[in-house]
Amino acid sequence: MQEKKRNREEAVRKNVEAGNPGDLDFIGMVKEWRNRHSDLATANDRNVARISVDKIQVCVRKRPLNDKEKDKKDHDAVTVFCPTVTVHSPKVRTC
Repeated sequence: MQEKKRNREEAVRKNVEAGNPGDLDFIGMVKEWRNRHSDLATANDRNVARISVDKIQVCVRKRPLNDKEKDKKDHDAVTVFCPTVTVHSPKVRTC
């Protein structure tokens, strides 16, 4: 149990040093999702040259976390695999 606690503290420290403080469990789930779906990026990159004739386009501008958000221990919850954008937003309910 002590080793598990030390490993978790080490993971929290690494996340903070990497500029991604926040909920370790949620950050881990997002990383796992990105790893499982990373093949979308290569599949979509091959299709970028294809001309789209869709009438509706959605544009998203993603920015890095600012210092205020980092102080609040927010996390980067957007994954971009061109042309797909996924927003990871946990729905937390307290009783």
